[in-house]
Amino acid sequence: MKLSELLRGVSAHQPFSGLLAQAELSVDPVVTGIVYDSRQAAAGAVFVGLQGLHADGTAFVREAVTRGAVAVFAETPPPAGHSVPWFQ
Repeated sequence: MKLSELLRGVSAHQPFSGLLAQAELSVDPVVTGIVYDSRQAAAGAVFVGLQGLHADGTAFVREAVTRGAVAVFAETPPPAGHSVPWFQ
């Protein structure tokens, strides 16, 4: 599945209805899976940075991207200089 196809699919549902409008994809990578643990990220993964009780998942975005994540979904806005598509 391509990232654009994933975005079209989730954009039809709340609270994700605004995601497709955010999409400014210069590339449309193949998505191989969705993970919320950066240690499980591999080539083609979409990383979901959840805010937990003890840790903020966005603190692990760099590790996920290093392991091959092609996009990030998070509750927070992207930091300056992020290297993959980021959807809030």
